Amino acid sequence: MKRLTLLCACLLLLTGCTTEQPKEVAKADKDKIVQKENKDTEKSDKKKESDSSETNSKDQNEMKKNYEKKEDLKKDTSKNQTNTQNSETPTNNPSKEEPSKEQTTPTPPQQTEKPQEPVQPEQPTTPQYTEASYAEEVRGLINSIRVNNGLPALYSNALLTSITQQRASHQLQNYGHVLPNGMTSGQWAEQQGIIPGGENVAMMSQSFTPSAVVNDWMASPGHQAPILSSHTSYMDVAVRFANGKVYVVACWQQ
Repeated sequence: MKRLTLLCACLLLLTGCTTEQPKEVAKADKDKIVQKENKDTEKSDKKKESDSSETNSKDQNEMKKNYEKKEDLKKDTSKNQTNTQNSETPTNNPSKEEPSKEQTTPTPPQQTEKPQEPVQPEQPTTPQYTEASYAEEVRGLINSIRVNNGLPALYSNALLTSITQQRASHQLQNYGHVLPNGMTSGQWAEQQGIIPGGENVAMMSQSFTPSAVVNDWMASPGHQAPILSSHTSYMDVAVRFANGKVYVVACWQQ
C-alpha cells in the first residue's frame, strides 16, 4: 500500500509539474502576442494619423487654391466692369487731360482722284424736223435777214421749186455746184428755162439746226451775196436727209 501511495504521489507530483510549465509558457506567448498586437495597432494608428494629416493638408491646399481662384475671378470681373463704365461714361476729372481730337479722330483714307475726262464740245441739238419743215425754216430765216436789211421777202414759183428739188437730189450724188453730168448749176438752170440768180449749198451733220446753216452762209461773203441781192425776184429752198447728214440747197431766180 505504501508503495502504491508513493507511486501515486510521484505521479501527481510529475503531473503537477508538467501542467504548470505549459501554463507559464502559454502565458508568456500570450503576452508577446498582445505586445505585438499593441505595436501593430500603434503603427496602424500612426499611419492613419499620418495619412489623415496628409489628406487634410491636401484638402487645405485645394481649398486655398479654389479660394484664390475665386478671388482672382472677382478681381477680373470688377476690373472689366470698371473699364466698361469708364469707356461708356466720360469722366469730368479736370486732373486728367482730355485726348486731343487729332489723336482720337481717325484720318480718313485718301481717295485717289480720277483723271477728268476731256470735255466733249457741245453739239447743237435739233428738234425733230421733216425735210419740208427744215426747208421752210431756212426760207423764213433768209427772208427775215432780207427784211432787216431793207429788202423784200422772196417767194417761189412752180418751175423754180422743181429745179430746187432736183438740185437737192443731185447733192446726194455729187455735192457742190456741179451736176453729176459735169454741167454747172447755172448752166443747167438756164437749160431748164430760168435766169439763175445764184445758188447756196450746205452739207452738215443732221444735228445742226436751220439757223446754223443760215449763220454759216452769212459768215461767207460769197454765200451772203445772193441772200442780200436786190436783183433777185424768187427764191426756194430744198432739203435732203441722208447718212446722218442734212443737205440744203437755196436757189434764186432773177
